[in-house]
Amino acid sequence: MGGFIISRSTAFTYKGRSVAIRQVGQELGVRYVLEGSVLADPNRVRVNVQLIDAETDEHVWAERFDKQRSDILQVQDEIVGRLSRSVGFEMIRTEAARRGLNSGDSADLVMRARALVNDIKRKENAAEAVNLFRKALKLDPDCVNAMVGIALARIYQVINLYRPEERDLLLDEADEMVTRAMALEPDHFVVQKARGLLLRARGRFSEAIVATEALIARNPGEPTAYKEMGLNKLYLGETREAVAWFRRADAIAPRDPERWTWLQGLGRALMQLGHDAEAVDALSQAMDSNPVYLRGKAMLAAAEALTGNSASAKLYLAEYTALEPEMTVRRFAAQRSSVPTDAVSPTYRRESERILDGLRRAGMLD
Repeated sequence: MGGFIISRSTAFTYKGRSVAIRQVGQELGVRYVLEGSVLADPNRVRVNVQLIDAETDEHVWAERFDKQRSDILQVQDEIVGRLSRSVGFEMIRTEAARRGLNSGDSADLVMRARALVNDIKRKENAAEAVNLFRKALKLDPDCVNAMVGIALARIYQVINLYRPEERDLLLDEADEMVTRAMALEPDHFVVQKARGLLLRARGRFSEAIVATEALIARNPGEPTAYKEMGLNKLYLGETREAVAWFRRADAIAPRDPERWTWLQGLGRALMQLGHDAEAVDALSQAMDSNPVYLRGKAMLAAAEALTGNSASAKLYLAEYTALEPEMTVRRFAAQRSSVPTDAVSPTYRRESERILDGLRRAGMLD
């Protein structure tokens, strides 16, 4: 996405002045204006922000950040990180819709593809995004954003179990794209993010943790990095640490479009630890965040069964098996992990048996 951000010193020239948003846009040559306010007391800081289309004067997005003030520098980094992520999502979505389906230059193709990758709840979006990124690469063979976009889409197809039968092929393509992108822009944040995801998908959890720690150091407000820490810890058998990382992700970004991914991880970890009622709560929120994620219904059925709520368990299992009528506990176990089964720790394998027991109690056949 090509673009620029007006400097802080220039933005400060408007401080205290009553100026129409359209005038600001015209004077600075910008498409969007971010405005807001900060309210602080000795204990808390609240930041209200809104993104406005400077051409139409329409509100595109608004958010409120309410944080404890105990460590003001950490709070500042966290808010800036969340803000950049949220604004980025909204600008990509809005620009992709504004430019429409007929625009054919590389930047526009990348914009439309990134909007699809940012809404990866539907598995069809990943395949469509890859097609658009490939078209962009044909027009611009050195387009790093297209390379890393293909890598992310392929990794998402693997880790969300959208195309498990093509796992190795998809990861090989992702690996190729990450390698090409890193050769051109080794410090590109999204390239580094894709590399961490790829390491996890390959089962190289300790290396993935090192890569993800570097991401957090660069951007403490990136919730998916905390989610990745949680998943890597989970597969290494450090389940209680995983829970803490998942909860940190949710504290940072409770309205993020990818919230369901760390809530699914949290629900799994809580079930593995025997905290089944808390698992039901986390998995229910995950379903609210992404109602079309089918395996989430099976996980929720297992959690409900483990709490003794057989009626709800059977209901969720029926919704799942309506679309997966041939599924058995054995098949679910074979498909349950998005990482190589021989790479996970014995602790993870042992604790995961509770989930399979929950599915049996819900009524899934062995």
